[in-house]
Amino acid sequence: MAAFDAAEELLGNYTEERSDEWVDVWLEVLIDGRAHLYNSHCEPERAIEVLARARPVAQGRGSPNRKAGLFVQLATHRTIDCGGHFDEDTVALARDALRAAEQGADEHVLAICLTCLGETLLHNGELVEAEENLKAGLVALERVNDSQLRAWALSLLCVLEVRRRDVEAVRSLSRLARDAAVSAEMPAWLAAATATEAWVAWKDGRPQEVVGLASEARELSRTLGDLAPALLAQFEGLWLWPLISVHLASEHSAAAVEAACRVLESPLFRPPDEIASLVRGAKEAWACKDRKRATRMLSQALELASQLGYC
Repeated sequence: MAAFDAAEELLGNYTEERSDEWVDVWLEVLIDGRAHLYNSHCEPERAIEVLARARPVAQGRGSPNRKAGLFVQLATHRTIDCGGHFDEDTVALARDALRAAEQGADEHVLAICLTCLGETLLHNGELVEAEENLKAGLVALERVNDSQLRAWALSLLCVLEVRRRDVEAVRSLSRLARDAAVSAEMPAWLAAATATEAWVAWKDGRPQEVVGLASEARELSRTLGDLAPALLAQFEGLWLWPLISVHLASEHSAAAVEAACRVLESPLFRPPDEIASLVRGAKEAWACKDRKRATRMLSQALELASQLGYC
C-alpha cells in the first residue's frame, strides 16, 4: 500500500487534460492495485471508496482492460459485502467485465473475466453456463501459461462437479488443481485442492484420510492470514462437512461440535439461515450437556448442507 501511495503522489490528481497513457496508469494503480488489495484482505469499505473514484474515469476514458478490471473488482466487492453470497447483481457485473474484455486484445484479461463469470454463475446455481465459461477460461489460461490462475479455475471446476456429485470428475480435477497450485507455489489453491481431496476421501469411505486432509487444508489456510477468508471461503465446506460427518459417525461428538462451530465463525462462509440455525442449536445443546440433541441437530445440518450442494 505504501508503494501505491508513492505511485499516486508521483502521478498527481486526475484532470480531463491528462493523457490516455496517464489515465491508464492511474486506473491501474487504483483498480488492479488498491481496490484489488483491499478486496483480497476483506476490506470492502475501503475497496468501494477507491472504486468510486475510479469508476467514472474508467467508464469514460478507460481501456477495455481497465473497464474489465473495474467490473471484476466491483463483482468481488459485492460478493464480500454480501457475506460470500453470489446473486444476480454479481453475475451482471461479471458479464459487464467479460463484455469489456472482449473489446480488447489481451487474452490474459479475457481468461480472468471468463473464469470470474464462471465462478459467479456456479455459485448462483447456473451450472451449465458456468462450466462453459470456466472451461473456456481454463483453455485461455493454458495458452498464456498462468499456473496460478489455472489452479483457481480448476478448483472452481472441482466445486462444480461436487455440486453434480461426480466423484470421479472431482478426483481427476483435484489432482490437476494440486499440480497447478504446487507449480505456482500458491498455498491458497493448494488448500483448495486439499479440501477437495478431503471430500473425495469422504465419498470413498476413507475416514482417517478425511481427518488428515482436513487438518492439512486448515493449516494451509492459516498460513495465509487475513487472505484466507476472501480466497478460500467457498472451499471450506468441502473439508468441514466431511470432517463433521466422520466425527459424528465415530461418536466423537465434541470434535464434531468444534468443527461445526467453524461454520459460524468464518466471515465469508455464511451458510443459509436454516443450516446456521441448526448448527447454533447444536452448539447450545452441547453447552447444556444435551449430547443427543446436539448430534441430532448436526446430523440434520449435514443432511441439509448435502441437499443444497455444499458437500
